[in-house]
Amino acid sequence: MWCVSTWLRYVSIDDIVVVNQSNVHRIFDGLIDVDAFRRFSFAKQSDVVSAAWLSEFGGCFLDVDTVMVNNRALFFLDVSEEGDSFVYFGDSNRGGVHIGALSGSRGSSIASAWLSGALERLTRWEDDRSWAYLGNAVLEPLIRAQEYAGLSRCVDVRTNLATPELLLENYYSGMDRRQLYELFWFSDMASVAAPVSWADCGGIISLHNSWTPESFARLEGHDLENVDNRLGAILREHGDRSALSKLEAKFYYGS
Repeated sequence: MWCVSTWLRYVSIDDIVVVNQSNVHRIFDGLIDVDAFRRFSFAKQSDVVSAAWLSEFGGCFLDVDTVMVNNRALFFLDVSEEGDSFVYFGDSNRGGVHIGALSGSRGSSIASAWLSGALERLTRWEDDRSWAYLGNAVLEPLIRAQEYAGLSRCVDVRTNLATPELLLENYYSGMDRRQLYELFWFSDMASVAAPVSWADCGGIISLHNSWTPESFARLEGHDLENVDNRLGAILREHGDRSALSKLEAKFYYGS
């Protein structure tokens, strides 16, 4: 909930719709075969929900491990003036799409084609071999396709500091992406190179919940007050602690 509480400086809690296991069948009634959908891992289910949300409703889809740090986030969230649009985070060095934060117009051609492809794959359970099966494996070819040229916009994770752990690549060249993430976010701040100014950030930071050490993920309430690492500091500075109980109610009981 701490990550989501950072959204509330820029988004009303009433504008946040929580999609979870208790309401996904109601929100997407008649669109998603829920029985087939639930055979897949939660991560793959989230990919289908992303596509379905943008196709059916438009707006923005964010994973709950997304942090907002300034009002530039609104430029990503609001695509109402862009017509048929699909906005995503990508890496200018490595390519690819980060599906944890997406926005688009209602009925976006790319989101609709992604949903169609993902729904077709839901019927082929035996083909499920890759983490990208319902997400990147469907979406990335669409973004590259000439048919959809000009209908998507990439926000670079590097220049916008959406994945700021990449700042450490030049300092710790022998580390892989997960090691950089753990070092950047969970080490003593005084011991890590590459200072960062969140004023230079595009407003949205995408974390990786599956890479978060369990010892940190278990922290609650006052325990977070004394953590001397970068993630603890950013959540204390930008989170709205007064809204935590309201957020918990919204998440546990649905929207």
